[in-house]
Amino acid sequence: MRQISKSTNLIYKGKNLINIINQAVDTYKEHLYPTVELTEGEIIDYNDFVLDLIELKKEVQKLVSKNGDERYITEIIHNQKFHIMATTQKGFAVTIKNGDVSISFKRFKKVSKQPCIKIEYRAEYLARYGYVKCVTQTTSFLKNILSKFKQIASEIHLCTDIQGYDFDVLDFFRMKSTTRKNEFHHDDDSTNFFEGKKYTGFTLGKGDFMMRIYNKTHEINKFPEKSFVKPCRWFVSPNYDENKEVWRIEVQIRREKLKHYFNDKKFLDDSINCLNSVPDIWSLFMKKFHHIDLNEDSTIEVMRGKKKLKNGSYKLLSKYAIRKRFQRGEITPLWKEIQTFFHTKGRSLTYLEEVSKPSALYVKNSFKSLVSTLTKHLRGRFDKYALADIILEANNEEKEKTGLTIFDTAKIKTIDYFNQVNHIYQIQDKNGFGVQYEDDFKQYENDLENNILALFSVVVPEEKPTIETLKAFYEKFGCLEKRKELLCV
Repeated sequence: MRQISKSTNLIYKGKNLINIINQAVDTYKEHLYPTVELTEGEIIDYNDFVLDLIELKKEVQKLVSKNGDERYITEIIHNQKFHIMATTQKGFAVTIKNGDVSISFKRFKKVSKQPCIKIEYRAEYLARYGYVKCVTQTTSFLKNILSKFKQIASEIHLCTDIQGYDFDVLDFFRMKSTTRKNEFHHDDDSTNFFEGKKYTGFTLGKGDFMMRIYNKTHEINKFPEKSFVKPCRWFVSPNYDENKEVWRIEVQIRREKLKHYFNDKKFLDDSINCLNSVPDIWSLFMKKFHHIDLNEDSTIEVMRGKKKLKNGSYKLLSKYAIRKRFQRGEITPLWKEIQTFFHTKGRSLTYLEEVSKPSALYVKNSFKSLVSTLTKHLRGRFDKYALADIILEANNEEKEKTGLTIFDTAKIKTIDYFNQVNHIYQIQDKNGFGVQYEDDFKQYENDLENNILALFSVVVPEEKPTIETLKAFYEKFGCLEKRKELLCV
């Protein structure tokens, strides 16, 4: 069976011309959080260990070197050789490194929602031994320092190296994605390659969720220290051809996004689940980014934003016209070939919004903003009576628009917030995550019901809610069935 790609004019007969020579976890970072099971003695021992490292760091800082990476002293820590560095990661007190990992520590007095250890696994370490062995070894080592902790994934990169397809500038315009920050690369790591410089790839998206497609062979020629991937991965692949360039499709996702996605186990920011869900993460990117099989002429028209007519004139392409081209187009044979990871098709992931918690801090900031805006409006003068007039005007406008006061509207929005949070917790429970309710959520529910029901118990006629207010509350808050009689006109 013959399969023809419009984008490359290559004919695929039987065996694909595209060869996958490597798939791997290229980068992995995680944070360790102390747990409530830690004893006071274990916390003291950990803090003493970090304090000893800090004292060694002070000695290192006395060393003079133009290269900061060369300022270190070597120590044996639990039978492992490490460099104690003169500098550290932001938010941490001291960093130790070796050829495998970089580990940063900071002290803590009590268990909190702040991490006490940060781990960055080196790409070469992951390439040589695989991510499972690397994480297992490092976790075992750290248990000698802190016996109990929770592992949270902070960043993971997955990559697929291919031969048989050489990307060019037109491929950038064949990509279908919802990301806004997309850019080219050339051999000076800039976005302007139209000056005779070698085209090396492009990036789609930004730090928290992004895809990079780049010439890995060119990168190795430019940075020889990255050539470890050749003996570790490429040379052992039966499909590797030394005479062809290797292109890498690399995806990157950070905790800001990981913590919102979950599968049938738990959320992906859980380190163990993240590493067990590598094919799922890759599949997520394959669904978010598509390489569409557009022919060269059509792609150039998309790039230029206009189409040449038969009479020689040009017609501008609307956003709708461009969108329809992508909707009608199929994904390329290349994209079909790389849909799986480790020969496994990923499961679907579900995205869940984070619960936003009300806080007095937000109230303070809103009040500061109110005072600042009013003072600007009054040209440097703050007038409490002017503020009162504005509040009354706003209240009257709201009543004319909706039949509700601004205070009633605020209460209704509070009920909406409660329903949204309750829905999120129900989804978590339904998917087997256990009871995820915040400690004070049930109390919040009780207080909200009592405060809202108190509104329907007023006895002063001029303060009695309007029929519009009663109907609005009745629709939003199920428990108000207890007050059905109040809806009678």
